[in-house]
Amino acid sequence: MPEQSLFKIQSGRFNTQRALAISEVLGQKARQNGQYAYVASEYQFTDGPFESPQNFNRLNLFGKYTYRMANGDLLRIQGSMLKSKWDASGQIPQRAIDRGIINRFGAIDDTEGGATSRSNLSAELTRNMPGDAFLNQQIYWVDYDFELYSNFTFFLNDPVNGDQIRQKEHRSIFGYQGKYERQTLLGPLRFTTTGGWGLRYDQVNDNELSRSLNRQTTTERLSLGDVNELNAFAYLAEEILFGQRWTLQGALRLDFFRSEYNDQLQTRYRTQSAQKAFLGPKLSLVYDWMPNFQWFLKSGVGFHSNDTRVVVAQNGVEILPAAYGVDFGFNAKPAERVFFHLAAWYLFLQQEFVYVGDEAIVEPSGRTRRIGLDASLRYQLSPVLFADADLSLTNGRSVDDPEGADAIPLAPRLTSSGGLVFNQSTGFNGSFRYRYVQKRPANPEGTVEALGYFLLDAGVNYTRPKFEIGLHLENLLNADWNEAQFDTESRLFNELEPVSELHFTPGASFFWKVSLSFFL
Repeated sequence: MPEQSLFKIQSGRFNTQRALAISEVLGQKARQNGQYAYVASEYQFTDGPFESPQNFNRLNLFGKYTYRMANGDLLRIQGSMLKSKWDASGQIPQRAIDRGIINRFGAIDDTEGGATSRSNLSAELTRNMPGDAFLNQQIYWVDYDFELYSNFTFFLNDPVNGDQIRQKEHRSIFGYQGKYERQTLLGPLRFTTTGGWGLRYDQVNDNELSRSLNRQTTTERLSLGDVNELNAFAYLAEEILFGQRWTLQGALRLDFFRSEYNDQLQTRYRTQSAQKAFLGPKLSLVYDWMPNFQWFLKSGVGFHSNDTRVVVAQNGVEILPAAYGVDFGFNAKPAERVFFHLAAWYLFLQQEFVYVGDEAIVEPSGRTRRIGLDASLRYQLSPVLFADADLSLTNGRSVDDPEGADAIPLAPRLTSSGGLVFNQSTGFNGSFRYRYVQKRPANPEGTVEALGYFLLDAGVNYTRPKFEIGLHLENLLNADWNEAQFDTESRLFNELEPVSELHFTPGASFFWKVSLSFFL
């Protein structure tokens, strides 16, 4: 909870503007009585680096109230609202750049874009219970609108009007979840028992995928219907602390899904439905080998949820494929200012799903397995200078495909991020950060690759009790990098035959912004 109000303005390259305000509304006397409340608002606008202005604008509103009662109970109420709309240049094919038709920030179809809004409201109450226990309960509601215009294939399906599609829906989400936790001592053993339960209900009206022209005309409806989905769940977890070194954790979770779909494109009204339950166990063991070194072994079984339209079409068969995972590693603090984490992990999925947005279908792609290694380092170089680095190595393969055609498209292989952070008592603070993603296959055969990138960002602030001045720089090396990347078959207006190759959305070039903040 902020104890002072903040007003911040930012301005940057590509006609980027941002204003942020956070205000504590109850004052010091209310805080002394255990009550806190603040409201926040943000507005952002940018044209982006594109030749066709992005016209992106977003409005955020947020409010939160917290009341810590005299008996220790805690009440939280919060609400938020988001509205956003934008124009887009979309994904572009590499051959259009190679031929000089457009540059990296040009467009084949600049009528893409969309709009979305979301409102959230939740209330949460945590009560202290007899016997060193507490009960937490939360109810929430979400109202969501979404409309997106895209063109991935240009003139592949419709050589005259083009292949623009519209995806649209209105969704309401209602939910409740509860948790009861209690600690018990039995000789040298300490038990922490947790029970949880809840439900979530999604009501989706007019879930639509249509072919469109210039955002104005609907040329063909591919999919239109109403979705209702219920997820009810319950779980029980037990943590047992053996002395000072061993901790055993076990849990069992039951999920139940019921999916219903009404296809509005059918002449006869009919509700299609399917239901399925899934039971997933989890088990982990932690060993504190020495005061600054901890081993851990974690395992669990989860599931991959699916599209309701596919669920009802399959009559509920094989709609919640299992995911099996295990982690093994350690946390170490070999020196006072050094922390190191290393973990090896394995993940097996009974079924991968690939959503083909322009065809309104979800395609199964078989079983997959991933093996990985994650490492993290935190190092305090001096009282004012901190360094950190995260590294992830992953090898993923499709189990059912032959060698040489078993790559998982776009699955990361090597990623890393980190940098330096400084904070001086004189008021100067800032950071120097990097991000790295290695190139990776964009199709199962690896004949098309999604390109990797290395980016450097930096920022510096001068902070005083009543104000802050800041400068933030992104992509210091002005690298050409791709954000979204896919191997896509498309056809340009003057092409006789389609071409399958890398399509991408370009990442922003060198970008700067300055900020001025006031603390009230």
